[in-house]
Amino acid sequence: MSEEPPDSPQPPRAPEPRRPSWPRRLLRRPGVSLLLGIGAGVVALFLLGLLATGISAASGAWSLLPFAVYLVGAIVLAVRPVTSRFGAGLLLAIGVWVLIGAGVCVALLNNPRGFV
Repeated sequence: MSEEPPDSPQPPRAPEPRRPSWPRRLLRRPGVSLLLGIGAGVVALFLLGLLATGISAASGAWSLLPFAVYLVGAIVLAVRPVTSRFGAGLLLAIGVWVLIGAGVCVALLNNPRGFV
């Protein structure tokens, strides 16, 4: 018959591919890194806005330098294939930041009782 004897050596198996750890698996999901980029970008832009208001009194146009660095960094990340979703999220965060900032500004200006 065609059965092999039980003590014949088994062919070596290929090692099983290692599963990435849970943070890497989470970041590989389609929308997670984009949302993470938007969230991190909005927080970073608000912090840069606070930094720019502190710098603007002393240096004028140099207060825009942090925003330029943010924009260049976001474009570089958006161009690289590995970080393209996160970079796109950072670029989308600029629009979200403007919308939130404009909404807060209009709400403060239209408040009849002032800034209280």
